[in-house]
Amino acid sequence: ESRITGWARTASVKRPGGEYFDLALSQVKQSDATLPAEGLVRLYYYTSAKQPAPLDVAYGTALSLPVRNLRRPRNFMTPGFYDSEANMERQDIYFTGIVRHAEDLEILPGRRGSRWRSALYRLRGRLLSNLDRLYPPDQDTLGRGAILKAMLLGDDNWLSPETTSAFQESGTYHVLVV
Repeated sequence: ESRITGWARTASVKRPGGEYFDLALSQVKQSDATLPAEGLVRLYYYTSAKQPAPLDVAYGTALSLPVRNLRRPRNFMTPGFYDSEANMERQDIYFTGIVRHAEDLEILPGRRGSRWRSALYRLRGRLLSNLDRLYPPDQDTLGRGAILKAMLLGDDNWLSPETTSAFQESGTYHVLVV
């Protein structure tokens, strides 16, 4: 089993069914060899009845975790649809992986990254939480909270397909994710 070590280059981004964050690699351990490494890996974590607790990884947190199947981002071969592979490449993310269990994440001592960026991620997290408090997702049938998250903070993870479609068809989708 391989183990990757690095630091959270982004704070956890919550989305329906789970969350993801980007890990800036510093080393990879495989068998008996530990090798220096560079690059970003997008790690996904899915919540369920068995795993209800979120990871809530903060920007700058030093981490180590086991991985089994890192793979390159890929598209689903649907012509004319969103090119997630190119989007990840523009963000310098060249591998994706899955965190199977929250307890697999080993928090290491120390912090990395910028103090300013850390403060911005904390502020953004508080604003998203406030919108959830004002417009609880399970009670917001009109999707007002999701639209506000997209327009004010660029988080389009909670938009319903119907809302996305309506904005795309009217030519105003860019207003949601400025």
